[in-house]
Amino acid sequence: MSMSTVQRITMRRVSIPLNRPYWSMISTLYALDTLVAEVHLDDGGVGYGEAAIVNGYTHETPEGGWRFCLDHAARLPGVSVGSAVQQLARCRDTQSHGVTCLVSAMEMAMGHRLLQSAPRERRIPVVGAVQAHEAADIQREVEQLLRDGYQTLKVKVGTNVEDDLRRVAFIRNVAAGRATLRLDANQGFSPGDACRFSAQLPAEGIELFEQGSRAGDWDAALAIRQASTVPTMLDESIFDLSDIDRAAELKAAQLIKLKLVKCGGVDSLVACLSRIRRLGMDAILGNGVASDISNWMEACVADECVERTGEMNGFTRLKARLFANPLQIEEGCLVVPAGYYPQVDIDALNAHAVDSQTFA
Repeated sequence: MSMSTVQRITMRRVSIPLNRPYWSMISTLYALDTLVAEVHLDDGGVGYGEAAIVNGYTHETPEGGWRFCLDHAARLPGVSVGSAVQQLARCRDTQSHGVTCLVSAMEMAMGHRLLQSAPRERRIPVVGAVQAHEAADIQREVEQLLRDGYQTLKVKVGTNVEDDLRRVAFIRNVAAGRATLRLDANQGFSPGDACRFSAQLPAEGIELFEQGSRAGDWDAALAIRQASTVPTMLDESIFDLSDIDRAAELKAAQLIKLKLVKCGGVDSLVACLSRIRRLGMDAILGNGVASDISNWMEACVADECVERTGEMNGFTRLKARLFANPLQIEEGCLVVPAGYYPQVDIDALNAHAVDSQTFA
């Protein structure tokens, strides 16, 4: 890490309305509430990082993350980037979201190699979300997603075993082999119901079943994997390398879901992805509750480090974009054009900021 020094940090709490409510078993979101760090270095480098903290997803809270970022942003000006990253890394176990917000902004400001513009176009397949629940609405939504080129459809489950099985079967019939389903319970089922649900899934046409029961219940995770007819994936159970190691040791799932915001920065995310592969599991990357900033970083990492369809589609749910040169979805892929580098729209950022503090 270079000896460049942090010169100034502006922290913003940002709230951007969603195009439509985003439902999961954790919560229903009507806006993206995220923390955004703007970091200026003494060599002229500028970078942005973000962290959307969703109550119920993590032990962290939006208020606690905001206080953490303010506290560290006040102490970092004048500190070398290398020292700042080391200081923040020590807090990752308890404040991964806040650490990611500040560290990824510094990594961008330093010109991290994965975040630099590339001479070739990068196309990262992403999931299309099926949010409808009524038959006619499902039919319309699935057909539109297929016309838009999506080949993997994300379906939220976790409410009622029989109802969810019927809805999944209907969506699968509508898709008719034209797309694969990815099911996510967001901890919604009891261990017994998660086992019962996953044991009745048809193996064909379903890629995986994600986080069937409560995070941290490793016995349940193992039981669900053993019962399931499809591969299982852990998300809310995984925050650091020790969680990845434990999942591998227990054989609690075949796949691990990662998001930049959980990992403490781009370098830490790459290390987590490498550990997952080395331990014989597979990884999926992406955050459906994030803005352009995190999703762009995740796409840059995924292009080099991940083979499976990503979930870095949170920016598509927003009524406003934070990039003046917005990312695009084409034929079910997030497209990063050749030579692309994001231009953060400061006016849009300030227009949606509900609080802002600068430290120099």
